[in-house]
Amino acid sequence: RCFLWIQDTFEADRIDTGAIHCWAEFGRFFGLAPCAFAMLSNVLLRKPLVCEVDVCHAIMARLAWAMTAEPGVILDINNNGWDPRVFNVFHCSQTPPNWLVDPARVSDYGTVEGVIRPVPFTGISAGTSSDAFHATIFQGQMLSRHPGNRGTSGWAFVPNLPEVLKTIEQTGIHHFVALKG
Repeated sequence: RCFLWIQDTFEADRIDTGAIHCWAEFGRFFGLAPCAFAMLSNVLLRKPLVCEVDVCHAIMARLAWAMTAEPGVILDINNNGWDPRVFNVFHCSQTPPNWLVDPARVSDYGTVEGVIRPVPFTGISAGTSSDAFHATIFQGQMLSRHPGNRGTSGWAFVPNLPEVLKTIEQTGIHHFVALKG
């Protein structure tokens, strides 16, 4: 029923992208995570719906769609890897099925589970301050090594990762939207 409400709202108000508040209210009130809603929105509505009420990255996901004709994927920048140019990517997530090695699985709580396939990507991390919009754009490669965490995850190689992280740290945003290519 929740997804049908999202669909009706997108159609009635001509919404092109959205951001949903997921933790912890959905779990507490509905007994599931809304991650599958985001994937359904990508597949059925052909419109991005990102989580954590991340409006800047919802806009970036829409931009990714306009540029590539397919959804971008919102990911967290997590733990460093074995190399200073490698980091763990993760989200519980709206990752489109064609970004995953195997068919996506949806857990009992509604999180989407899968391994991100090795592809080149362009990343965009965006945020606002009281007087400006900030965006960091970088390129990298998803790797074939599996990190083993929950949700959709993988390892990413970015040649200039230390500089990218320094710039992203200044905006305080730990998300980025990945576009293929």
